Amino acid sequence: MYIVYSLIRGCPMRFIVLISSAIWLAVGIAVVYAPGSVPEWLAVEEIGPMMRKLAIIPIVIGMVFILASKNMRLSIYLFVIGVLGIIKGLFPLIAPEQATRVLIWYANLPAWELRAAGIVGIAMALPIVISAFISLFEENVL
Repeated sequence: MYIVYSLIRGCPMRFIVLISSAIWLAVGIAVVYAPGSVPEWLAVEEIGPMMRKLAIIPIVIGMVFILASKNMRLSIYLFVIGVLGIIKGLFPLIAPEQATRVLIWYANLPAWELRAAGIVGIAMALPIVISAFISLFEENVL
């Protein structure tokens, strides 16, 4: 427990990036493994009205990625992912009807397309997880 505390205390932004990208990686693996469950996970009828409230999550995570990008490897990649996260969070705030349509469209994709989207998610999250994990143990990161 002390080791985890010392890692978090020394670099909280890196730890937040590691946890959020590990969750992203886990979701990508879950989509590849069980694409038929995606419509249940999304539950468009339940999430649709809450999308404006849930939009804050990618905005905050995007800001964390942008702030952490200057102290980690893959800084340009993290910055771009952070900007895309902020745009993703602003989309339901600016155009909620279109965002709901995109969510419904995504939930109704065939299994092979969902698996492809999961592989893309894994490919985008894995470098961040590796970089964040390595940077937790480095003293000075270029």
